[in-house]
Amino acid sequence: VYTMFKRIGTVWISVAGLFAGIFALGCVVGLFIPVDAKLMLIEAILEKFGAILANSTTDWLLAVNVFINNLVVALIVLIFSLIPLLSLVIIFGNGIIIGVFMDLLWRVSYLEPGSFAAGVIGLLPHGVFELTAIFLAGSFGTTALLKLLFTNKLQPQQPRLQFLGYTVRWFFYLVVPLLVVAALVETFISPRVAQFVQTWQTQTADNATLAVQLDTVALAQAGCIPG
Repeated sequence: VYTMFKRIGTVWISVAGLFAGIFALGCVVGLFIPVDAKLMLIEAILEKFGAILANSTTDWLLAVNVFINNLVVALIVLIFSLIPLLSLVIIFGNGIIIGVFMDLLWRVSYLEPGSFAAGVIGLLPHGVFELTAIFLAGSFGTTALLKLLFTNKLQPQQPRLQFLGYTVRWFFYLVVPLLVVAALVETFISPRVAQFVQTWQTQTADNATLAVQLDTVALAQAGCIPG
């Protein structure tokens, strides 16, 4: 059993790495799509998560709703991975959304210093778990497709149906727990991290501005510059 898991685990990790690369490419593309398209995507995202927030009267209910939303996405990726290339399109599209969001934060940071750093760092705590879960879901589905197509090349000792059951079982062993952790972190930790970074950045900017003003006053009083 260990040898079988080790062999198929290597395939799962390799395919998940491919999905991570496709996602990263989508992020880059998202930075350069037309502004009108960016605004449409942002509006759709805000509407979607606005609905989640509206149905969440407590933090724990919000965590449950976030988990359910992410679980649905993971299941969609898992199932659609059985259709060649479709899961790659989904992962690529999600990368574009993140790229658009990063571009928005970068633009906002000109008006509100610290927004970009706060947004990026605020995404990292839960994003690591959430994205890993999504990449694994795509990897499980894609590997199951490869098993259906090349039965004698991949896990030849396992019948197709048994391998599909094996895939679903590991989806619940790995992907679901990762999504639970991601939902909890996104609800209880990420907002606080983002708020801390935003406050720190704002205070740093204010202190820098004050220092410049004080230095200018000191130089003027010393007669170094007109004052």
